[in-house]
Amino acid sequence: MSTTIKIKGDWDLAKDNLKNKWGNLSDEDLFYAEGEPEALVRRIIRRTGASREKVELAVTESCKGRCS
Repeated sequence: MSTTIKIKGDWDLAKDNLKNKWGNLSDEDLFYAEGEPEALVRRIIRRTGASREKVELAVTESCKGRCS
């Protein structure tokens, strides 16, 4: 299964929102390589135990107005 999340713009601000939601995420967990959102989603799922749907929603919400 792959994600349809597209991340551009100020990822640092979005990353801060995700750290606030899941305090156990590190910068390494939230590393984003352009064109590889699936790897980001998998790392967050592995670290938090959250469902794919919750992670994708959280990333999308964190990116609102910052990423596209």
